[in-house]
Amino acid sequence: ATIMQYRTVLTYPGDVAFDDGKQLRDPNDLYTWKISGEFTNGTNILGLVFFA
Repeated sequence: ATIMQYRTVLTYPGDVAFDDGKQLRDPNDLYTWKISGEFTNGTNILGLVFFA
């Protein structure tokens, strides 16, 4: 049971803080890292256990 799963991705801004024009990106503060998402192939473990 392979399905596409969505996951949130945090992008590390680098070793020094910088302003990208919208927000200050600080490597020591996770709340300022860029947030994006992607779909990945994965196994639906719950589905496999349920139908077994």
